[in-house]
Amino acid sequence: MDAFMRCAVGLLSLGAVACSSSGPSTSHPSGMTGGASAGGGSGSAAGMPAAGGIGSAAAMPAAGAPTEVQLAMTAFAVPAGGEVFKCQDFDNPIGKDIALVSSESIMPKGSHHFAAFRMNNLVTAPMQDCPSGGLEAHEFIHASQQLDQVTAYPANVGRYLPASDGLRLMVHYLNAAGTPAHVDPTTFSMRYVDADKVQYKAAGVFLNNVGISVPPGQSSVKKSWVLPSDIHLLVAVSHMHEHAVGFTSNAGDGRMIYQTTLWNEPQATSFDPPMDIASGTSIAWTCNFQNDTGQTLVFGQSASKNEMCIFNGVYYPSPDGASIVQNL
Repeated sequence: MDAFMRCAVGLLSLGAVACSSSGPSTSHPSGMTGGASAGGGSGSAAGMPAAGGIGSAAAMPAAGAPTEVQLAMTAFAVPAGGEVFKCQDFDNPIGKDIALVSSESIMPKGSHHFAAFRMNNLVTAPMQDCPSGGLEAHEFIHASQQLDQVTAYPANVGRYLPASDGLRLMVHYLNAAGTPAHVDPTTFSMRYVDADKVQYKAAGVFLNNVGISVPPGQSSVKKSWVLPSDIHLLVAVSHMHEHAVGFTSNAGDGRMIYQTTLWNEPQATSFDPPMDIASGTSIAWTCNFQNDTGQTLVFGQSASKNEMCIFNGVYYPSPDGASIVQNL
């Protein structure tokens, strides 16, 4: 349990928090984080604290208490100056409908982002280049741009993972060095309870400006989208590439949601209590760029050759556990 307890104890009675290894991302109550042990070989799954084989989970420590399980991707190599998108599939290590009460990803230095996708009827398989490269996108239960990040949920709220869904873990890695890099395994840990133990399902908010065009020099792009239902926003963060120099998002009622000047490893903002945003309210997000390439950049997978401008968040309630995804 120590690996999950470095930021604070008792988080799960508070608002959902995204927390990095350097501490909580805002002045709001902090999340729990830590350094879970990494597996190797062809990828592994283990119960925590007890170790286990592929698809195993630790026994329930006490009636109603969360169970913990960890998945580990395989180590890989990246050539000098290389940029890779690696995916690894795992069958469901639990075998029943669950609700995540917290999740943690630990990536090696040089990683740009990590995602844990849930997909129907996946089976455990060796690591491969992601089928859709850096544009791999499915229903997700965890996403991170920090090397060590925990997302945790308030009491009676959890991230839904049905028994029918396996997990595809993805990591985007850039090697800026002049020599090849050996990349240690990325790990993903889940603390969960039975799905019927929580009242509300949490899910993601993914608002993507796919029509982005960034000319040489300074420029800005802006998009907005109107919520079709009330939400309680728990976490907000941006996703951009290396020519971005700023990001701002606001609710249509004038409230600031999130801002940063970082394209790499932006720290998420957590809301405790949640930020309530009513149906019919817009979420607008703006990205500022300094493009010194001499060429117009468009939406794409490469952190150096393309750009992105995405608002990402976590909210509840989601009646079926599905995320809000808009490609605009």
